[in-house]
Amino acid sequence: DITTLEHVIVGRFTCAGDTVTVKEDGRFFLRNDNRKISYSVRSDNAAADANSEGSFYSIQAALLWLATFGGTNVSRKTKLVIRGPNTVLSTLTIPVNNLEIEGEGGASITISGGAPLTLFNLNGMTQFKMSKVNLFSNATGSTAFIDSALAVDGFFLDQVQITAGTGTWGRGLNFTAATQTEVSLTAVRIDVAAANAVAVSMMSPSRLRIFMSHFEFTGGGVNPSTALVLGDKGGGGALGAEVAVVQNVINAFVSSGISIYSSNFELQLNQISMAGATSSGITVLGGSFSGAISDNDVFGTHQISYNIAGLNNGTDRTTDIAILGNRATGPGNQ
Repeated sequence: DITTLEHVIVGRFTCAGDTVTVKEDGRFFLRNDNRKISYSVRSDNAAADANSEGSFYSIQAALLWLATFGGTNVSRKTKLVIRGPNTVLSTLTIPVNNLEIEGEGGASITISGGAPLTLFNLNGMTQFKMSKVNLFSNATGSTAFIDSALAVDGFFLDQVQITAGTGTWGRGLNFTAATQTEVSLTAVRIDVAAANAVAVSMMSPSRLRIFMSHFEFTGGGVNPSTALVLGDKGGGGALGAEVAVVQNVINAFVSSGISIYSSNFELQLNQISMAGATSSGITVLGGSFSGAISDNDVFGTHQISYNIAGLNNGTDRTTDIAILGNRATGPGNQ
């Protein structure tokens, strides 16, 4: 905090006589305010002016600045750097394409309130990235990410944790309409606990990659819950060409670890460690598939450990799918 008289640079002007020849904007920077202001926006757009960098006292102010000055030009890439703990009371709507939110210094964002809330709404913006940020819920049953515009195009999480605060999450990613193209989760953790909780729900993903991530149900054994729901259970969604879920941990979900409902896609379910799903471990239903389901470990009490349409119901609806090296315990089948 500023406790002594400080000079604040508003701007610097270079003049030739009575003509201003150079203007330099300094309005965003205070020299002695805890050294670093909590929110910085940096743009690599060509403009070297007031629209290229700024520092702010709240994440809402940073997003408002982006909505006003950032634009949605596809060539502009903007980074919002956040530091330390931050609490919001309402949904944060992403205002521009090509936005990257990066955390520094133990960065976290907590959604707080008396009813289930949504933390982030992509709002149709494309190529969104977030890294090194912890997301906490103080409002039980809340959702971390939605897209009200219904079509996700470019969504990347890296080293992001979506875990409980004083409340719990009901859903991590809830993309349940239209299409989801080019989605990547790497080294992500999502904990959910509400009734009918789902860590990741996508109606029609294409080029989906989930690597080295952890999904946990923390609500005990009484509530129905599923880690990953991909495709439309009603048959209306079709998965795209590539869906890869590789080297992940899935624990304690009551209904199913992974449920896939769709058709005509290249599927890779590999090296998944799963425990505690009391209904089914891996369920793939409703279409023709190619790819591989291999080297997975499904442990615990299961009615069905692997339920692959066509292999256990007498109707072969698979095409060129390899099921190799999987292990299961309990009363399941493979």
